[in-house]
Amino acid sequence: MFWTDIDAKEPGSIERAYMDGSGREVLADNVGWANGITVDYARRVIIWIDAEMVDQTSYPGRIEEMDYSGSKRRVVKLLTPNGARPWSITMFEDSYYWTDSHDNQEALFKCNRFNTSQTEQIRMRLHVPMGVKVVHPLRQPIAVNYCSNMTCSHYCLLRSGAATCLCPQGLVLQNSTQCVTPTYEVICPSCPPDVPCVRVSSTGYGCVSNSGEKDVDTGLKNNTRDSTVSNKVGTISWWICVIIASLVIIVIIIGIVGCKKAVSLSCKPCINRLGQRATQRTGQEYMQISLQATQTHTTEVWDAEQRSKKESEI
Repeated sequence: MFWTDIDAKEPGSIERAYMDGSGREVLADNVGWANGITVDYARRVIIWIDAEMVDQTSYPGRIEEMDYSGSKRRVVKLLTPNGARPWSITMFEDSYYWTDSHDNQEALFKCNRFNTSQTEQIRMRLHVPMGVKVVHPLRQPIAVNYCSNMTCSHYCLLRSGAATCLCPQGLVLQNSTQCVTPTYEVICPSCPPDVPCVRVSSTGYGCVSNSGEKDVDTGLKNNTRDSTVSNKVGTISWWICVIIASLVIIVIIIGIVGCKKAVSLSCKPCINRLGQRATQRTGQEYMQISLQATQTHTTEVWDAEQRSKKESEI
């Protein structure tokens, strides 16, 4: 597989690797804003389209090509200097096709590879055209499928004259073909793209390079460190939750106590008035009872005197 790598500040590059991610290498550097890339299978040539960089004079938009190994690089065509913004490119037979999304020319263009000075606008007034593809049997050449004889449980990806079984994230490769759920807490380090992670012992997994060198210790160390960091983060989070809950409880208690004090202070004058009224009422009732008792005693004395007078007269 071939791809472009672009950067807003640094020169981009054209790179390649096998389908399983191994054998990665840079074929060309000092590339501008290479948005589109395609392959001429008949000539075994890589073609890419490059948007202008910095300004139109120093690095105008262009179409370039080179062979699969990165040699014989050449500029096929310089694009129009009025602000070209090419996005995608493909080819069929002897013609190049590309899209341009610049405000003044949102269109699909075509030119013959033997006469690139003549450009034809085959479709115009498009709305931000991006990708363009040619669908034809000639664009899908017949090749040997090395995965046909593999028994991979999940993914089978091609490499140079062979194929490799790979697993989705969360599974590990066992016996070179089967993806299984890991049974160990510490599984694998982050292996480079061209170094598979396989089972290397009865206690764990590790990276195994093409030379057969194992990287078990590094893997265990990295994963142990990641696990330790995760545990520390979990512990800190737990203590933060405890502290926050404690502060909330304290605030609630202070609020309740403050409310009680406020109610007590606001009701104190009422209680004083009630006490004064009760005292006055008690005093008045006592005076009435005393007067009644005095009157009763006076009446009893007068009755006794009257009885004595009558008895004397008799």
